[in-house]
Amino acid sequence: MLRDMIQPGLTRGRALVAAALLALCLGSAACGDDLICGRDTVEVDGRCVPTSECLVTCQAGTVLDEVTLGCIPELPPRLCDPATTVEQPNPDGVLVCSAASGSACDLPVACPEPSSLSVSVACGRIVDLESQRSDVADDAGTACDSGAPASGGPCSVRLRVFDAAELAAAPAAAAPLAASVAVDSCGRFVAEFTPAGAGDIAIELDDADEFDDRARTVTSLTPIGAGARAEGLLAFSVASSTDARWTAESERETRFEQTGASLALLREASGEPAIGVTADGALYFDEPGERVGRLDPAQQATGPNGAALSPASPAVPTRGDVDCLAEAPPFAEGIVWVATATVACP
Repeated sequence: MLRDMIQPGLTRGRALVAAALLALCLGSAACGDDLICGRDTVEVDGRCVPTSECLVTCQAGTVLDEVTLGCIPELPPRLCDPATTVEQPNPDGVLVCSAASGSACDLPVACPEPSSLSVSVACGRIVDLESQRSDVADDAGTACDSGAPASGGPCSVRLRVFDAAELAAAPAAAAPLAASVAVDSCGRFVAEFTPAGAGDIAIELDDADEFDDRARTVTSLTPIGAGARAEGLLAFSVASSTDARWTAESERETRFEQTGASLALLREASGEPAIGVTADGALYFDEPGERVGRLDPAQQATGPNGAALSPASPAVPTRGDVDCLAEAPPFAEGIVWVATATVACP
């Protein structure tokens, strides 16, 4: 009788557990009154119920725990490789690793834990400042060969990590932090470095090949403590053609890279671009979106992209007659220095 009521496909151990449960249910029939239940039913609390209510039915991907009598995952939790797969629930709600659709470049770079408590890890993407798009050579995500740089794209970049204060103080003499850097053809990077202290770090992008197709661009980033890592970072790159056009549009004789420039991407507390902010001596952009492309010397305040380009040390930003609080990028000769700054105007 019990054998007929136990669900097919159970292992011997699970069958014993199911049989025990069923015996409990059947045991209740022996203690009642003269109630007689029909086939495939048993008496529980004075009523006949299907035997299926006495058995635990586990969904696909789970099995019966023989101690707790609850359903547990059939396999231990699995870790999906973020470089090639994504976690997705199947129709039964079980998380499985599925091949990522689209380009490998659509996925973030796999960011490792620091190899020791004395180093930090920075992971992110190289982004063309003008277009605000990732600098991508192909969709394969092939590792760049630093010993044989390409003639363009992210594999033509030399990426170095600096202490921001030291670089600003001596842009030509500052030594980069000891680092191991990897860049791929999707423009993704991983840099493990030894921090010099608790100050901001700076990621420098420059030409790794003989072609002068990008300005020396530095992006300021908040500190990453020893033994910690930061993901989703953006390191901006300014093409030499962009610098040349800015120079012509502002009617300057010397490129911004040569004299130095500070470019602030001003943001509201909500993260949206800060529009209508001014700073003495700054230049602004005539763009409909967040692109940082076309300079307009006649424009008097930040436009939809919230960007302000200063060819000298940045002045205090204002909105109307009110001074605003914003941490401006450093200014250093020979560098286009970029930083995202939140603006607070009391």
